[in-house]
Amino acid sequence: MKQPPVSKQYPHPITRRLKELGKTQQWLAAQIGVSQSEISCFVNRKRKLFRNSTKAHLIVDALGIDFNYLRKY
Repeated sequence: MKQPPVSKQYPHPITRRLKELGKTQQWLAAQIGVSQSEISCFVNRKRKLFRNSTKAHLIVDALGIDFNYLRKY
């Protein structure tokens, strides 16, 4: 049986946290000063979040999650 893609099987922690907070990628983008499409690229693993650690720190602050936890993804 064909396995679902990893991103569907294991949602990105940003996606999980946004859902818990009842917020959207658009909200997060506005909080940290980037476009929604940039957030989408991080969540869909099309762009590495930790090449720009400043944005990573802004994201963890906005979402109230641990930096090291997010770094695993």
